[in-house]
Amino acid sequence: MRKIFTLMFAVMLAGQAWAQEFVVDNFKYKIIDAEEHYVSIGAADTSQIIGDLVIPSTVENDGVTYTITEISWGGFAACNKLTSVIIPNTVTRIGESSFPGCLKLKSVTIPNSVKSIGAWAFDDCLSLTSVTIPSSVKNIERCAFQGCDNLTKAEFASIESLLEIDFGPFYANPLWSAHSLYINGTEVTEIVIPNTINRIGSYAFEGCSGLTSVIIPNSVKSIGTGAFLDCDNLSKAEFASIEHLLEIDFESYYSNPLSCAHRLCISGTEVTELEIPNTIDSIGDYTFAGWRGLTSVTIPNSVTSIGEGAFDDCYNITSITIPTSVTSICKEAFWNCYNISSITIPNTVASIGEDAFCMAKNIIYSGNAEGSPWGALTVNGIIEGDFVYSDAEKTHLTAYIGNGGDIVIPDAVVNIGQYAFYHCTNLKSVTIPNTVDTIGYYAFAGCVATIYCDFKERPNGWDYNWDGTHYNWDGSRYNIYQGNIIWQTATPVTETAANAVSIYAYGKNIVVENATEEISVYNVMGTLVCRNVARNVSTVAESGVRTELQVNGTGVYIVKVGNIAKQVMVND
Repeated sequence: MRKIFTLMFAVMLAGQAWAQEFVVDNFKYKIIDAEEHYVSIGAADTSQIIGDLVIPSTVENDGVTYTITEISWGGFAACNKLTSVIIPNTVTRIGESSFPGCLKLKSVTIPNSVKSIGAWAFDDCLSLTSVTIPSSVKNIERCAFQGCDNLTKAEFASIESLLEIDFGPFYANPLWSAHSLYINGTEVTEIVIPNTINRIGSYAFEGCSGLTSVIIPNSVKSIGTGAFLDCDNLSKAEFASIEHLLEIDFESYYSNPLSCAHRLCISGTEVTELEIPNTIDSIGDYTFAGWRGLTSVTIPNSVTSIGEGAFDDCYNITSITIPTSVTSICKEAFWNCYNISSITIPNTVASIGEDAFCMAKNIIYSGNAEGSPWGALTVNGIIEGDFVYSDAEKTHLTAYIGNGGDIVIPDAVVNIGQYAFYHCTNLKSVTIPNTVDTIGYYAFAGCVATIYCDFKERPNGWDYNWDGTHYNWDGSRYNIYQGNIIWQTATPVTETAANAVSIYAYGKNIVVENATEEISVYNVMGTLVCRNVARNVSTVAESGVRTELQVNGTGVYIVKVGNIAKQVMVND
């Protein structure tokens, strides 16, 4: 008896499910509100959806008129012959995965009735070039416009309507693909946030590389996650005052427009030196993150805590004093502030977060906070001249704090630590003695110096990223290169004049522009690799004033044009 009942119940459920869906004129409808007669719509046969589509607003079935209020989940997925779609003003939601993979869809008309756009709604609509989001839309879910690689224009009714939208992460905002923001038909590159706004939502301007400046009024009290993520051309962020900036709740690094703009303006004037008012008792999370124009900071005795990422990436700060009033420093507070030679942390600081001083060359601290070295290169290091050591014998060199030029590492050094010369861009040359047997990862990352090495074998830890070039440089090559007679008898190329010879690497090719004399390419040993005729080791293609030479293998090459030469590194 129980088996019969179970079977009958299953049949009833199947019948109910069938009754919830019906097909009319190649559209499949699903009843989503039987009482109000609301249905969603999708394609019954995607191969029959061709050209321009006007979605109906109502449909009749079995004597009942239904209103179409939603584009169903996967409704028109992969309709590869669909070129345009007009959505009726009865629709309030464009459902998840409504039009993904509609490769020929060039335009979509979204009515002012739509309140939400689902995840992956227009995913991989490669032909879509513009989209207008009406003011009715309050929610756009993750990846809604992912893969819309040819989208160049995203239009909104107003800045206010844009800021009212709750964007999901990762390509939800069409600005991520379009990059250009339009308001009522006009492209906007400079934005003044209305003073009626108290919050800028998450991902509000995500990917808007057309944005060049933003002014944040003192009405704004919080900025959501990733609000200015990938706004790569943002060059100015303006706030009403330092006090106002310190009041804002930033939810992430890219919440702060300074993360892209790097320049701070207060009431129209750029600021490079920061004096925090003594009315402030804490510096919030990410308050100054990305402010690379900042050169000096004064923190008053009123401040007791420094928030997560507060000075993250403010790498042009050269010195900072932390007052004894401070008791906690959160994680990544001074991340990548690598130009600060030494930071003294008072013993009043009882809590220091992970990587709070990442890339700091040396910190002085004798308190009890756990987690040493908190990302710093050295704690309580021995400073002698331009070098910081971690041991009294000065065998472990952890940081360089000098002004650049030509330097010689002392003979006592056995180990050069990770990031020891990180971004020391003023270095001309570094001579490493043969006492060195270990060189840490990224020890010379960001340097352009010539490296002289006396040892015969590569030291332990000499990794392919040690100089930031993603190329495995054998140090002995530098000695060969510097002694190369081809280089010594030539004048290094100058590329300042408009018509001057230009020599550079492009992939596995060496490119020479504006050359009027014979081009010769040598390896670091001084062996001729090729001239501007084809040889078995390379091919040469000439076009006008541009010559491309394809060399076999990555490495350092010397390119000679007449009596000038340039070192070129081919690494891809």
